[in-house]
Amino acid sequence: MAANGRPLQTGNVRNGKAHDSPAYQSVSRARSLFQWPDERAPVLLVSPVADDHAWLPQILNHPNWIWRRSRSYGQALQWLRRDPIAVVLCEREQQDGCWQDVLQAADRLKQPPRVIVCSRLADEPLWAEVLNLGGYDVLAKPFDAEEVVRVANAAWRGWKGDGGQTATWTAPLKRLSTATG
Repeated sequence: MAANGRPLQTGNVRNGKAHDSPAYQSVSRARSLFQWPDERAPVLLVSPVADDHAWLPQILNHPNWIWRRSRSYGQALQWLRRDPIAVVLCEREQQDGCWQDVLQAADRLKQPPRVIVCSRLADEPLWAEVLNLGGYDVLAKPFDAEEVVRVANAAWRGWKGDGGQTATWTAPLKRLSTATG
């Protein structure tokens, strides 16, 4: 969903004209900056938030991302036990658990997926906790399309064994700013 509540358009033409919304341009630019997975990349989205289920698959819209969706920790456990998963995008809080529970379950697997925590309260203490406990990264909400693509691709490459410390990037990194108060 775009910020105005309408579904995000992923095509480059609408009503015979080039689509020029800022949300579309951001997603389109993000898609052009990275080398996408060259084979199937199973990703598990764990979130009770409907907007996460709308936005993230649109941002990571590539045929090699194979989406598994869960709205709870319990459902996520079923997916983790059933299928190999490369990347987990997990909302910070679930009704029946939290990201630490997902991370612990993932760590028990033969080939643990890279766990990325998504949160509106993404701050340095959360980021430090995620990394210290073995998570891969934190994505702040609202999502920045370029950051989502960069982090997810790097996580995929790390899981696959291609390093994964940084994604293949063809543009300079964007300087992040934080509000102080």
